[in-house]
Order: sequence, then C-alpha cells, then structure tokens
Amino acid sequence: MNLKKSFILPFLLSFSLYSEYFNISNNLLNTLIAFYAFYLLFTLNKKELFIAGFITSICWFYWIGYSFIYYDLVYLIPFVLIGI
Repeated sequence: MNLKKSFILPFLLSFSLYSEYFNISNNLLNTLIAFYAFYLLFTLNKKELFIAGFITSICWFYWIGYSFIYYDLVYLIPFVLIGI
C-alpha cells in the first residue's frame, strides 16, 4: 500500500480551489493537475481510496465553511465544521 498517493491526491483535487484563492491560477496548469489527479484516483486500491476520500472531504468541507466569511456569517463557521 502506497500511502503517499493517498495524501497527495486530495491536494491535487483541491488545487484549483486554492489556486484561485491565492491568485496563482492558470488554466493549463489546473487542467494538467486535474488529469494527473484523476489518473491517481483510478489507480488507488480500496484502502488508499478511503484515506484519500477522507482527506479530500476535509479540504473541501473546510472550504465551504470558510466561504461563509464572504456572506458576513463568520459566527456560523464552527457550526458548519461540526455539522458537516
């Protein structure tokens, strides 16, 4: 079992979200990273896929809670993190 791929995959899948936030977005780079992420996704076994899915959900659900800042609902962020 190669856990390295399980920890790299979530960050590759989330790259486009976070690159937009940090203003380093490039469509070609986002596309290449997404293709590589999907290649890794299809080559994982069941245990690696479970770990990668868990970490991906943490990255993406954190982003949902963080987006409440833009709607002036900062006080709801802890509830979103606990509820999701």
